[in-house]
Amino acid sequence: MLARSLAGGKREGVLSALGTFFGGMMHVLSAAAGVSVILAKSAAAFSAVKYAGAAYLCFLGIRMILDAHRDAGQRTDEASSQVTLPRRGPSGRASPPRF
Repeated sequence: MLARSLAGGKREGVLSALGTFFGGMMHVLSAAAGVSVILAKSAAAFSAVKYAGAAYLCFLGIRMILDAHRDAGQRTDEASSQVTLPRRGPSGRASPPRF
């Protein structure tokens, strides 16, 4: 959030904070629904989530590489639109914890 605020101002910082908030709420609602227990008890469910996460990370990596080649180093302000900023928070917040 700090990086978004410094790079794009107060508006981008607030939108990023909202995205992070909604990502955190996704964690809370998942825990309340018992998803953690299901994943802990079912090896198949845990593997499915793990492989889906790995596939998503591969997708993001490929997309970043293709975007870098297409843009040739010239990014526009479209990447920081009001629509994409709130989505960045939940995806970062809902991703697996980093140790």
